[in-house]
Parts: sequence; structure tokens; C-alpha cells
Amino acid sequence: MVKVFFHDAMDRINIAGKQGISAFAEGDEARIMLMGLKRWTKYEFLNTKALRRGIADKLIAENGYCFWD
Repeated sequence: MVKVFFHDAMDRINIAGKQGISAFAEGDEARIMLMGLKRWTKYEFLNTKALRRGIADKLIAENGYCFWD
């Protein structure tokens, strides 16, 4: 579940960062900042569809939320 959350969070951070950079920087400064943003928001490529299905299968098998332990 954490892998799926971080994968989605990195996308949200990247989008917000791009919007922020475009609001106050231009030209070479913006380009350098975007390169830094790209470097720091990299996350390993995951098959989130399979991970989400695995989570759903576990929930269905347990017939409830079983991730508290």
C-alpha cells in the first residue's frame, strides 16, 4: 500500500512543482529548476494496477480492512 501511495504522491509533487516553478521562474533558471525537480521526484517504475489488485484481493479475502496489524 505504501508503494502505491508513494508512486501517486510523487506524481502529485511533480505536477505541483512544475506549476510552482512556472509561476516564478523563466528561461534558464526555470530549466535548471525543472531538471532538479525531475531528479528529486524520480521513483521506481511500478505496476500499480497489479499492486492495487493485490490489495483488493486481500481485502476481499479477509472480508474487511485487514491492514491494521
